[in-house]
Amino acid sequence: MLGIASWAVTSASDDEATPATAPPQTTPTLDQPNRAQPGQAAPGFTLPTIDSEDEVSLTELEGQPLVINFWASWCIPCRTEFPALADAVDMYPDVTFVGITWRDIADDAQTFADEMNATWTLLEGDDEVADAYGVRGVPQTLFVLPDGTIQQRLYLEFSSDEQLDTMIDDLVAASATP
Repeated sequence: MLGIASWAVTSASDDEATPATAPPQTTPTLDQPNRAQPGQAAPGFTLPTIDSEDEVSLTELEGQPLVINFWASWCIPCRTEFPALADAVDMYPDVTFVGITWRDIADDAQTFADEMNATWTLLEGDDEVADAYGVRGVPQTLFVLPDGTIQQRLYLEFSSDEQLDTMIDDLVAASATP
């Protein structure tokens, strides 16, 4: 094996040589993503629901305040915050809530959603949408104004139900402002 690796390295031609300095790394970290930031337009998507073959697109949801939560059934903080999301869905009937799975098994996501009595729209995520939103881990929650602009982004779980309520109150207030 070592001989093959040596042969492969030494047999590369000079015009295939790599530059002396590597390009700078642009991969974002969890606390410094470069996508889907407040003030930017929420990236578009069309995704299937986890419980049917229906699809939902972001354009269908525009015109109303929107909370997008990326989650997974295997994610312990996601399991902790699901009840707070369920309460918020009931408390804020004029806000649309959408959950998007991240790197989850469809059957596991559906079972978890059923156990938690989730009543909001839950979509089966994909790597392209997660990448467009800069998702590197879950949970992540975005608060989107009716015009499609991201107002706030929260990495990791809410520190309390009150924090979630405050962020939704801010979203509702900003949505009412002309």
